[in-house]
Amino acid sequence: MSYETAAPPAISAWNPERAMSDKRTVFARFAREVAPNLQRFAGRLAHPDSDLAADLVQEAFVVAYQRYVDGRLKLGEGTQSYLMTMITRDFLQRVRSDKRIHWDDEVAHRTQDGRDSVDAMLEREALSHHWEEVLLQLPADQRACVVMVDIEEMSYQEASEALEIPIGTVRSRLNRARLKLAQLLTTRGVIQL
Repeated sequence: MSYETAAPPAISAWNPERAMSDKRTVFARFAREVAPNLQRFAGRLAHPDSDLAADLVQEAFVVAYQRYVDGRLKLGEGTQSYLMTMITRDFLQRVRSDKRIHWDDEVAHRTQDGRDSVDAMLEREALSHHWEEVLLQLPADQRACVVMVDIEEMSYQEASEALEIPIGTVRSRLNRARLKLAQLLTTRGVIQL
């Protein structure tokens, strides 16, 4: 799907202010369409830190808008995957270097005290409590693979490109993550192998 459907104006009729306004309108329409998917994706990566998830999405939109205005980004089918790649890279960079991310019960309680959106509450209801807990116990790189492939249903190739790692690494991380998830869920009595 292309968001730029109108033909460009003739050279003599070109108005830079109007062109900028048109770009803002087109990008805003695109952003409204993909924002819920990106927020859900970032929320699963950064859970339980909903503020971090919102920051990741916002920063991806800021960079994408600037690239779109500069003509370095075309809006279309692959743009959402591109934004997911940006979000994933930013998240992993923060996990590696920013010690402000803490996966503790206090943060989880703050995000569950009723200040969440209706969508977030419905999502939380859909995912079992056990699944969320064991997913958070995975290392960030394995969790990113599980979220991309198993939850967001990206292909191995798409996850490989998003994470900038070989497809074999995606498969091995998924294998280790799935084994760890099965072990943790079995230990809790949620599943039986």
